[in-house]
Amino acid sequence: MIVTLPPKQALAHAASRFGFGGRPDQPLTGDPMIWLSQQLAVQPAVAGPNLDTCLTTMATYGRAPQGSAAQAQAGQALMQLLAEEQQAYLSNAITTTTPFFERLVFFWANHFAIQVDSPPTCALAGTFVRDVIRANMGGTFSQLLQAAIQHPALVYSLSNEQSAGPKSAAALHGYGFNENLGRETLELFTVGIEELYSQADVDAMSFLLTGITVNLSSHPYGALYRPFMAQPGSSTLLGQTFRNTLPGCMSALHMLGTKPATYVHLATKLATHFISDQPRQADIDTIASALSWSGGSLFAAAHAVLSCTNAWIPLAKLRTPQDYLIAIMRAANITAATAPALPALASAIGEPVWQPPFPNGWSDLASAWSGPAQLNVRLQCACSLAAKMPDLHVGEICAATVGPLLSAHTEAALNAASGPAEQLVILFTSPEFQRR
Repeated sequence: MIVTLPPKQALAHAASRFGFGGRPDQPLTGDPMIWLSQQLAVQPAVAGPNLDTCLTTMATYGRAPQGSAAQAQAGQALMQLLAEEQQAYLSNAITTTTPFFERLVFFWANHFAIQVDSPPTCALAGTFVRDVIRANMGGTFSQLLQAAIQHPALVYSLSNEQSAGPKSAAALHGYGFNENLGRETLELFTVGIEELYSQADVDAMSFLLTGITVNLSSHPYGALYRPFMAQPGSSTLLGQTFRNTLPGCMSALHMLGTKPATYVHLATKLATHFISDQPRQADIDTIASALSWSGGSLFAAAHAVLSCTNAWIPLAKLRTPQDYLIAIMRAANITAATAPALPALASAIGEPVWQPPFPNGWSDLASAWSGPAQLNVRLQCACSLAAKMPDLHVGEICAATVGPLLSAHTEAALNAASGPAEQLVILFTSPEFQRR
C-alpha cells in the first residue's frame, strides 16, 4: 500500500493513529511505513517482578489472619505492587521509541481483559502483560491464547482455579464447576458471538479447562494442572472431540485459535481499534486473510492493518482517555523520572488501568467516550496539566504532534491565545489532538 498523505502529515498520522502521539525529543523523519514496520522486527524487553514474586505477595496477604496487623501490612505491599506495575505500564507507553509495538501490547492486553478488583489479580496484571502479551507478540494468536488461558491472572479473573468437573474426583470433595472461563474463551477471546455455538459447547470448553489452576504450595509458584479436578473422558466442542486433559485442552484452544470465525472476530476488533468505529468489510477481510495465510501471526495482522488504505485517513478515531493522557505526556517530553502519579490521573480521566467493564475490556468506540461529562473531564485534565507545563515551547509541541494536521480554525485559535498556557489548553482540547 502506498501512503498518499504528504510526508509530514503521514508521519504525524502514523505517530498518533498507530502509536500514542509524537514526542518533541523523538523527531520522526523518512518513510512512515518503514518506521512502523521496523517496530515489528523487535520485541522490547520490559523489566518487572516475576510471577513467583507476584504470587508470593498475593499469597502472603491471603494467608494473614483476617483483620490482623500482618494482613494490613501485606495489603499495603499488594497495593504498592499494583501501583508500581500500573505506573510502569503507562510510563513505558509515554517514553517508548516503539509506540506501534506498545499500542499492540495495549490492544491485546485489553482483548484478554484483566480486572484488578481482588488480591490475586491486583498482584498479577503486570506479569500477565509481560509474560503473556509481550512474550508472545512475535508468535501466533493460538500461542497467545494458550499462554493467556494458563496464566494465573486469567485463571483467577474468571474463577477457574477451583473449577472441577461434575464427575471428577475433586467434585466428591466439595469442588464446584465454573463455566466463566469457558464461556469467555468462546464469546470474547476466539470465535465471538457471531459464531453459532450452544450451551453444550460452553460446557465442553469449560470441561476441557477443568484442572487448570494455580500452584501456591511450593516455589516457584505458578500455573499448575491438577488431573483430579478434570472432568473424566472427552468433550465435543464445535463438532470436534478432545480428551479432557491438558494436551486435549491445548488442542481445543489451538482449534479455536485458528478457526476462520476467530480470525474474522479478531480482524473486526483490530479494524475497529485502528481504522474506524464502523470498519469496512474490505478492511476486515484484508486483516482476516493475513491471519489465515500466516497461521495466525500477530505481526502479519499488524502489517495488514497498515496496508489498509482507510487506516491512513487522519483523525478518524477518538482517543480513549488513557490514549489522551499518554499523548499529552508524550507531547510534554515526560520521562519515567519526571512522570506524575499516572494511575491516579488515568482514574480521574475515566479509564483506570486494568479496571475495564469486565470481562469485555474497554471500548474502542467514540460513543463510549464522547458524552458531555466525559469531554468536560478532558477539558479539566488539559487545563490542569497545561498549568504545570510553563516552560514548554508550544510551537515545538505542536510541530511534533499534530502540527501538520492542524485545521485553519485551530491554528487561528492558537495564534489568538493570550499566552503559552492557554495555547496548550487549546492544542490539547483541539479536535486534531483528541482524535488520532
